[in-house]
Amino acid sequence: MIKAILECLNSKTDTNGNRHWAFIYTDCKTGKRAKGMVCGGESNVASIIGAMGLSYETCYYTRQELPKREFRQFTKDWQYAGCGADELAQFIKGAKV
Repeated sequence: MIKAILECLNSKTDTNGNRHWAFIYTDCKTGKRAKGMVCGGESNVASIIGAMGLSYETCYYTRQELPKREFRQFTKDWQYAGCGADELAQFIKGAKV
């Protein structure tokens, strides 16, 4: 049974070779969603699965790359969630949305 959906978003590389990362976490039981910006890369977003006590069999994971401008517009109001797995899990647990 799927308990959560974790959507990983990243921008295409900028002129300096940097990508920006964000996520949307949805708890399937409660419908609670958390959106946040992440430092690091895809592995930081994927680390949320274990930190939330889930496995890859119980969490539906997607990744989508967006053009730089579209990524900035889509995530412009999102808060910084952190970097490490525990920090990201705490951000999700404290989200009010």
